[in-house]
Amino acid sequence: MKYLFVHRFDRMVGTAARDTLVAFVGPRELDVGAMVGELEKEIDARLVPDELVILCRESVAGEIVRSFSAPGPFRRLQERLLKRTPVTLISFGGNGFEFRRMPLDDGEHVSDVALTDLLRRGATSIFRDHKGFVESTSAYHFRNPSGRHTGRFIRLSNILVRQSEITFVALCALRHIPEDTSVVYVDTPSLFALVAAINDLRASEDALPPVLVDSFRSYDGVDTYAHFRTGGAVALVSASSSGKLAKRLVQRGFDSRRIVHVLFLGEKPETLVAAVDLAFDRQNNPGGFIRTVEADSGAPCSMCANGSIAIPIQGDQFDIAGPQPEPLVIKRTKEHAALSATMARHAGTGTFQINAGRPTRQFAIDAEKVATSESAEKRLAYLAAASIPAKLGHCIVANAESAPFAKRVLDAADSAAPILTREEFEQARAAVEDAFTDPILVVSAVVGSGRQLLDLSRMLRSCPEAPLLYFAGLVVTESTERTQTLTRNLALTHNAAEHPLIIVDQINLPGLAAPNPWDRELAVFDETANRSVPISAEIEQRRERLRQTSVGLEQELFLTNAPGDPLKIQRGFAFWPEGLPDKANTQADVFFTIASILQGLRTGEGRNDRQTLRTEWFYRTLLSPENFGRFNDAVIQASLLRAARPSELDYTDNAQTSAEAARVLRRILESATTPRGEAAAEFLVALATGRLRVAKDDLATVLDGLPPQTPLVDELVALCRSRLLPP
Repeated sequence: MKYLFVHRFDRMVGTAARDTLVAFVGPRELDVGAMVGELEKEIDARLVPDELVILCRESVAGEIVRSFSAPGPFRRLQERLLKRTPVTLISFGGNGFEFRRMPLDDGEHVSDVALTDLLRRGATSIFRDHKGFVESTSAYHFRNPSGRHTGRFIRLSNILVRQSEITFVALCALRHIPEDTSVVYVDTPSLFALVAAINDLRASEDALPPVLVDSFRSYDGVDTYAHFRTGGAVALVSASSSGKLAKRLVQRGFDSRRIVHVLFLGEKPETLVAAVDLAFDRQNNPGGFIRTVEADSGAPCSMCANGSIAIPIQGDQFDIAGPQPEPLVIKRTKEHAALSATMARHAGTGTFQINAGRPTRQFAIDAEKVATSESAEKRLAYLAAASIPAKLGHCIVANAESAPFAKRVLDAADSAAPILTREEFEQARAAVEDAFTDPILVVSAVVGSGRQLLDLSRMLRSCPEAPLLYFAGLVVTESTERTQTLTRNLALTHNAAEHPLIIVDQINLPGLAAPNPWDRELAVFDETANRSVPISAEIEQRRERLRQTSVGLEQELFLTNAPGDPLKIQRGFAFWPEGLPDKANTQADVFFTIASILQGLRTGEGRNDRQTLRTEWFYRTLLSPENFGRFNDAVIQASLLRAARPSELDYTDNAQTSAEAARVLRRILESATTPRGEAAAEFLVALATGRLRVAKDDLATVLDGLPPQTPLVDELVALCRSRLLPP
């Protein structure tokens, strides 16, 4: 345990800087050995100061004076100090003001450092050393209880670590506590230790009775706390940058002169009382801090404008709130134009399929069908003619499935270059003595991670003088940034022109780790059957289909409420071009569209006008139940339920959103025999598999007392009740 609080600073005296060492003696009892030992360690580490100031209670000042001139540890300290190093004693009384100031050495020099400056610098040093700020990053900032947005906030409890330092901060506040004070109201229990130190100082110096202390719980309780007795009371505010809490206390009857801010950093009104002003002052507090960048509640926030998330600070100890579920409503933006165009070129061609079960990738792309529509062929032909040189030497395919696509590319470019696999190219390269210098085209119908193209680019380092060109039919990555990174990596060369990647179309989709909802659906149905629960022929047929993992799903992605036609897209789908729903298309086309939209929300940059889907320790966005009303087409609702991550449909932590989701669910289930409830079976599967969750009470509201619907819907309701609401 440290006996002293030792603080050191340079101050200007005339035109010269003076190195001042301050030793604060906090305890009531003097321990000369501990005091001298800690000062010697400081001198060993940072050399002898220009002056030494000992700050103590008046009740121990006399003993320090006597010990300093007597043989013992102080004599040893004096020998360590230079003869020109004056030693000054400053004592304080029970009111916190200076009591006496005198030299301790044989000289007559007395330090002229003001006690207020000494206290301010010392407390600022404690704050800095113990990291009193909780700092934000570029990804998030804070919304404090007053509603202000800030890049950092003060947490007093961070600095109340050592007893000597707590007593020092208590001394800073003591002068603002009138002697007639009988009770102190604090905004946080963290201040109890500080009030205890204040009581100790008052009792030892003036034999004053201890003040009582209670917490009104900051902004959470200032308007409702029922025990304020403002007569003879002082309110202690742990920290502030605005003084707003003090204004609320004035409204509760406090005299503004008896509201003391222990720490303050901001624009300080003349009437505001601050024990420690942390602000930078070139002359009096050069170790202070520049005022924190803040924005008032409702005012434009530059941090929000840059995509930073505002994290709420809650409670009387300024805790960072846990995950704050925030509902998100999907809206069409200009970024969706490219996706709309891509779907216009690929919907109805059979390009997109879903792999059920446990495949290596949930999203399946048929390489032979990529860019086969009339509009896609036209786009491919233009890009091939514009980018592929006439003097093309070779064409390498990234995989065997890309060979038909490569032939169409070469036909469009009117090129007769041979189409080779990697092995065939390496054989051709080994058969000649000179390195190839003619342009080489690398073609891949579908590009995922880009690993195959990168492997080929490394192989082609054996042809350093050959211009390289990469041509992709459909690039499927997790984000636009991933595609850009792949493009940059392939472009690298020491030659005059980079190696371009020509892309016919691209789409962003979740990666390999994305949970497969069809796998989970099969597992739930298998678990039910294994418990010897009777299952219908429809469920049994569904199990059999989901086990056929070698055959992709196109029109059987979603359960229907009753046997009949599959769910189909209706006119007016905002993310498809007008007229596309009337043409041939599949459920897989719709699902790919929704999955890409959600993936864009997960990976996109947040802005004031755009939310993102995030699941982090302190922040979480949910897909608002409102989306199921905005997109009331059953196939879109089903796609949302399966493309969303379970965490994005988990409403259990937000009572209002959970209740809203329950109302939507109930209406859909009650309408299972009408167009409004066509997706009822899919909602029930989402509940049964845990992809969609509401609070338990809300779940009972959804499932209890439902009138009979179709046999399959009734069966799924019973399944959900047995799994989620067991008796």
